[in-house]
Amino acid sequence: MIALDGILSHRLPDDDSAFDWLDTRVRIATPDDRLIARERNLIRGARWRARRAGLTGSFDCQGTLLVLGPGADQRLPFGAALRDVPDVLLGVSLLPDRAGALIRMLARDAAALRTGLQRAWHAARIAVGIRPRRARPK
Repeated sequence: MIALDGILSHRLPDDDSAFDWLDTRVRIATPDDRLIARERNLIRGARWRARRAGLTGSFDCQGTLLVLGPGADQRLPFGAALRDVPDVLLGVSLLPDRAGALIRMLARDAAALRTGLQRAWHAARIAVGIRPRRARPK
């Protein structure tokens, strides 16, 4: 399984307020409900907009890609896939029991996030044995 999510920090031209908060949670378990991993991402709008070093800095967008499958964590070529994507920072956490990986990225803008997520998606499809499709023109 491959799942992704993206967050863009944007606002309407006449509205300078931040969102209150965003709380996302993921629970990964075996079919018999044995917990493999749990992940939570809590973002408070005012802190996100403050652009603090160590939180988001100058990055306006965040993306998450979750890749699940037996042994997929050992075949994820994300470093190579994203090495030449400007304005994207990447972190990979391997899940216990070789269940897969959780990939987070920060991007300076929506275009960089889209490119990063597309390349990560492509690499993930290869890692789990799915033949990649050609990109559709937009």
